[in-house]
Amino acid sequence: MDGNLYSKDGSELLQYAIGKTETSFTVPTNVTSIGNNAFSKSTNLTSITLGNGVTIIDWAAFGGCGNLTNIILSDSVVKIGESAFSSCTSLTSIAIPDSVMMVGSWAFQGCSNLTSINLSERITNISYEMFRNCDSLTSIAISNSVTSIEGYAFYGCSSLTDIYFTGTEEEWNAIEKSNAEIPSSATIHFEYVPNES
Repeated sequence: MDGNLYSKDGSELLQYAIGKTETSFTVPTNVTSIGNNAFSKSTNLTSITLGNGVTIIDWAAFGGCGNLTNIILSDSVVKIGESAFSSCTSLTSIAIPDSVMMVGSWAFQGCSNLTSINLSERITNISYEMFRNCDSLTSIAISNSVTSIEGYAFYGCSSLTDIYFTGTEEEWNAIEKSNAEIPSSATIHFEYVPNES
């Protein structure tokens, strides 16, 4: 074994071994969920790759991984829990695969070096304080599947200048987004086509 703690059937990674000095880790393919706080404050890790079996990233699973610069999410992930990547202060960008249907509150709170993010086309709700104090975030791509942006989702995102929205201006205006704290200086780019060359 690799020294980490797994559930009896091996399907859940419960705890990444405390004190490991490795800088990278690939989650085994038989793991389907990353448990609460499983990697929390594993400050030696700079790169993590999720195996193709992972469907759930639970509460604060990677919270406080302050040196994590790269994480590759597999196309099997459907849920990213609350505070999953909070205070990952070295993370600069992340792509949310289109398999993801739900991202919890505070998921990226305090990711102070996060500059860009593309959200899944299946997400319908941007949760409460999801990007709170991501003060380096300059751009985000949002699908027209989104129907609500909850309170303080972009609180403290003082550098946000560009929102790329796949829908029309009418669809954007129809989104419930009271108290979302979207900076008034941000430009909304309508009918954005993802992966446009």
